[in-house]
Amino acid sequence: MGNALPQAKTNVLLQTMEKNLTQNPKISSDSEYSSSDDEVCVSKRKLDEYENKIMNQRKKIKRLQNEIEVLKSKNASLETHNNTLKEILNRDRSNAGIVESSCTEMLKELLQKTTKIEALLKTMLEEPSSRSKNKEKKIIFGSISFPEKPFLTISRRPKNSLFVKDLVSLLWSDEDLSQRSLTGKKHYNSKEIKQPLTPEKRFAIEEAFKDRLKKQQHHDATIALELKLVNRYIAEKINDVRKCNSRRNLNMT
Repeated sequence: MGNALPQAKTNVLLQTMEKNLTQNPKISSDSEYSSSDDEVCVSKRKLDEYENKIMNQRKKIKRLQNEIEVLKSKNASLETHNNTLKEILNRDRSNAGIVESSCTEMLKELLQKTTKIEALLKTMLEEPSSRSKNKEKKIIFGSISFPEKPFLTISRRPKNSLFVKDLVSLLWSDEDLSQRSLTGKKHYNSKEIKQPLTPEKRFAIEEAFKDRLKKQQHHDATIALELKLVNRYIAEKINDVRKCNSRRNLNMT
């Protein structure tokens, strides 16, 4: 059975995670991205979420370590029990096959569970470290992060409709879009009900669009009217993808 990771290593990795998070780009109260200084501003709320994730992960790691210790104790008890049974079986071999096989199977299952927990613990400790090595900057709206370079390219789109449609393509592949619908409700000329678009991603697109309109210094009333067009732009994008797929299928035939 593999050994559990030492507590000291766990603490060091958690400290590294916290240090990496505290070195994130500077905080902006309105969560707006400033392209002039080439830095991504992360909201205070997002930093709090990261800190909560660290606390929750620390609790999960502690719980897993406790479970490993319990399993180790049970394993030792089973090994002792197994040795006792073997001594008894040496004196009485009549039930050797049944009892020893049962005990061996129990030990095997326990070892498998312990190995899985140790692997999960190791993964939880290594994942934050690997994520910290990823230096690609992100632009965050709601709970969704956009890669910086593609987002800035899309932001230069002159038309609002193209801006929204390109963000849709950034979050969903054409193949996925062809199997989705805006609301998830059955269309009058459709034979099936398609899965609706992810609400969190739709909200992120709306927030990104609102941010674009604010930077263009539109009035609140104008922004409210423009935001009502988001669903229309998304629906048009889905229809464009389906039409493209239909033409492609016709050409193949």
